[in-house]
Amino acid sequence: MSKYQEIMNKYCDDVLSGKIAAGVYTIKAIKRYKNDLKREKEASFDFFYSQKDADILCEFAESLKPADLNGECLKLLPWQVFCMCQLEGWRHKNEPDRKRYRTGYIEVARKNGKTTGLLLPLTLFNFIKYPASESYLVSSRDDLAEKTYKEIVAIINEDPALKDNCTPLSLAVTMDNSRLAFFCDGAKDTDGFKPRFYCLDEYHAYATDKLFTSMQYGTRSKKDAQGVIITTADVDVNVPCYDETLKA
Repeated sequence: MSKYQEIMNKYCDDVLSGKIAAGVYTIKAIKRYKNDLKREKEASFDFFYSQKDADILCEFAESLKPADLNGECLKLLPWQVFCMCQLEGWRHKNEPDRKRYRTGYIEVARKNGKTTGLLLPLTLFNFIKYPASESYLVSSRDDLAEKTYKEIVAIINEDPALKDNCTPLSLAVTMDNSRLAFFCDGAKDTDGFKPRFYCLDEYHAYATDKLFTSMQYGTRSKKDAQGVIITTADVDVNVPCYDETLKA
């Protein structure tokens, strides 16, 4: 059993036993994971769980040195390990390179590590994993997009391998024929994008679902594409994030 599987299993057991206080939807997500593991060998169940693929993502994340950690490598929290393993570990039996979850929705309270521990490593990992790919990191405001871009550049500059292979430009990072671009809600002419990976940050602050819809349509041409919404909660029920909350 790998290190990350042990962390995830303990986290799941502690939540279900009540040792870790958790909301009803976290508990449901954990129960779904455990029930699906039992169904893996059923012919009618189309998916399997690959801890090997999940470990690669988690190991990559913990090799990064975000600027706010003062030169220290990132150490994932158990709930972050669980989220990453679900997104990367579940695969289609007949197409192992194809991820089960094409869209992930993660809602977490402020100042709990959603940017440093999830958004940044997920975006960078998927950017470097696929050749000739498009990756997009979308924020709700210009200043947040700029802040996130600087954090990405800082991580790249701290890692010799990333620094040698990635080229930060004014509004994007390039690597060979791949491109990781940053912009904010309200950007125009996004209908032609074909992302392999996209992340919508603070989706609760988006005025419309135009960008989300555009990204979802753009991923249809790639079987292994994935999008992740990472957001804090809000009280406004007249925004597209509320619809995604109800769906989740």
